Amino acid sequence: MDSSNMQPLPVRRKPGDQLATASLIFGVISVLLIITGFFGIAAGALGMIFGFLSLRKGQEPSSLQRAGLISSAIGFGLSLLLILYSVYLVLNDPRILESVNEMYNALYGSGDDWNTYLQMLQDTRVNSQ
Repeated sequence: MDSSNMQPLPVRRKPGDQLATASLIFGVISVLLIITGFFGIAAGALGMIFGFLSLRKGQEPSSLQRAGLISSAIGFGLSLLLILYSVYLVLNDPRILESVNEMYNALYGSGDDWNTYLQMLQDTRVNSQ
């Protein structure tokens, strides 16, 4: 058989494969960027958008579409949980609040507004207990 006459077969791609691939790529990136918080949320949101755009009505989702949506949702959700937990820790731990206060004063000088805010947080915490 003469190999010079052999032509590669054309690759037939389904519509939406590029979006599903983009969804998977952004999903993996969002999982890798969980520790950064906001970047993980952005990558996860983009991955979920591309994943939903790649779905077509009346058709079973491909494994690539599922993988993209699942990895994007995991990255988005864990990044969001990390941010919420960080905010919770900052608002409920007096040592962290004091550290933030010291950093604020070092950067911006005396922060009367910040001290007022901290006092208000402490007052609401005491009243709620």
